[in-house]
Amino acid sequence: MHRFVMALLPFLVACAGHPGPSSESAAQQLYRDASAMTRADPAGAVALLQSSLAAGYPSPSDVLVSAAWSPILDDPARRPQLFEILKDAARETSIAMASPATPGEPMVLTVRIVGARVEPPLVRAGVVVGIVHVDADGHYQPWKPELDWNPRHFGFAVTDESGTAVVRTVRPGYYASEYDAPDEPRHVHYNIEQDGRLLRASEFFFEDDPRLTRERRREAADAGIPIATVTRDESGVWRAEVTIPVRGLR
Repeated sequence: MHRFVMALLPFLVACAGHPGPSSESAAQQLYRDASAMTRADPAGAVALLQSSLAAGYPSPSDVLVSAAWSPILDDPARRPQLFEILKDAARETSIAMASPATPGEPMVLTVRIVGARVEPPLVRAGVVVGIVHVDADGHYQPWKPELDWNPRHFGFAVTDESGTAVVRTVRPGYYASEYDAPDEPRHVHYNIEQDGRLLRASEFFFEDDPRLTRERRREAADAGIPIATVTRDESGVWRAEVTIPVRGLR
């Protein structure tokens, strides 16, 4: 199977630069083959997925919300590879990290990236925004103390011309008791990259969190940790908006 993938890869890369009915069909077929292989041959499935992503199909967030990829996304030994592949394939300005079946309250994050200490605010398209957070129960993954950082809820979006990226996910919970952080507010981790350069890695809180005491807000301000505004629409979806200033944006 790996020889088959390598033989097709030049064709797929060429198709990615010249999209058309035949290239789309080939990429879709590879993706279907990869989806079918997720349990029987996870390594081969990931190789096929990487090829089909290079050819432009599917979108990275399709992988994150498709039940076909749950066996690999739920496997802590396999997930880091998929994490890197989806990061490299990031191209959507609006992504989904959670499906309607994902436990938790739906949330839409609107993240705007601006240049720090620049007036008027500098914005750029194509900046990669990586998002990581715990699930509704407060776990990065099913709790196993021997496992390193290996989050299950993650995704990568790129900014549009207004410097904005949108992430559809579920509202993260408070840290579970295993993390021994009873006062930690709900938060979202983020990485900001431009042209392969890491510009900022931090987290942001939510304005409506009762754990954001006056002291914690002061500490957040001193540390440059943004706080997202939060509303809830008529359908019950949480909507959070945050502006993140970064140095080195160009």
